[in-house]
Amino acid sequence: MWRPLPMRQEHDEYVDVPSGPTSVCARAGRLMGGACRASGENSGEEAVNAFDGGVLTKWLDFGGGGLGGSAWLEFRFMDPEGASAQTSSPLLSYDIVSANDSPERDPRDWVVEGLSLQDEQAGNLTDGWQVLDVRKEVTFTDRHQLRSFACTFPHKASSSAQQQQAGSLAAGGEHAMPSPPALAHAHWRRFRLRITSTADPAAANSVQLAAWNLFGLPQPDPLNLTLLPSCSSLGAAGESGLEACQQAAHQVIQAKLACLLTTQQVELLLKVMANVANHPEDPRYRRLRASKVLSLASSPEALVLLLATGFRPLVSDGPALFFVLEAGEHAVHRAACIVKVLGSSV
Repeated sequence: MWRPLPMRQEHDEYVDVPSGPTSVCARAGRLMGGACRASGENSGEEAVNAFDGGVLTKWLDFGGGGLGGSAWLEFRFMDPEGASAQTSSPLLSYDIVSANDSPERDPRDWVVEGLSLQDEQAGNLTDGWQVLDVRKEVTFTDRHQLRSFACTFPHKASSSAQQQQAGSLAAGGEHAMPSPPALAHAHWRRFRLRITSTADPAAANSVQLAAWNLFGLPQPDPLNLTLLPSCSSLGAAGESGLEACQQAAHQVIQAKLACLLTTQQVELLLKVMANVANHPEDPRYRRLRASKVLSLASSPEALVLLLATGFRPLVSDGPALFFVLEAGEHAVHRAACIVKVLGSSV
């Protein structure tokens, strides 16, 4: 059964822009509204909890535990109620946040898939799904740990029908599967997370997670991130991510020269990035209370720079909205790159 999701996230922060107060989460490109459903859920630990943007609740499915267990979560845009309602979106990246207890229940192996509006309308609800990302042997080392993943868009069929198309192509047929670049630009009506294994199937009686946050394009998107999907998550390879961060930093410089950014905003960006680069083991510098950096969220260029580094909006203790950065060398390298570009040019 589909359960509706709110268009506005609780504990979100808002910035003043010419069009009026705007949600920080929406500006960061997080997909909200719509509806969700799951393979199963527990009382008080329903599927809607996975889409509330925070760590304070969780989704749990007993069907996903044990050897051979599997489970799925699904997000769907609803039919529009107004001309401006969103009915589809690209998916560039997503976060999975571990739940509060029982690490054996954490997802370990999964597939993320998308279904287009055309396939939904045509009734291709089995064969229409396209693989957007595949992960195996993922580990969560802490509770309420955020892991970010860029969609890799593997050139791989997600259904028997698409496999038949691949065979037809190999034999000289006319039908080819969509290429990874095409999938990166495609708009999807539905997204599905298929969890095929937990961290310890022998010990887990269920699968659980605190959040599955989906990210399309920042609004607005001054860097055209559809061309740089790898910069939207720490799960991406290093070189392309560093290049994206360099471009984002140069965009900030251009905005400053055009008087779109204040000196104070640039100095705050430098401070944030320098703290990450100089204190890689200190978690304090990977959590920014959103209310303290609203001046950055109000600037498209500054916000894209935060996202390119790997910061993600997440409701955490308080409860309050934070920008949270996954630990790892990618974050340190990208922050150092940004410090170098901004520090030498501004």
